[in-house]
Amino acid sequence: MQKMKEYVGDLKIEFQEIDKLYENEKAVTEIQSITGDCIQLCTIICC
Repeated sequence: MQKMKEYVGDLKIEFQEIDKLYENEKAVTEIQSITGDCIQLCTIICC
């Protein structure tokens, strides 16, 4: 029983880490798309 609790605890931690990674991934994607839009705008304005 104790082993099972430890295992479940480890799994929860594991999922939290994955969740953080996923959040970062989403943030990075958003930043990239915003940066992409800015570059396109600058290209249109500057050229």
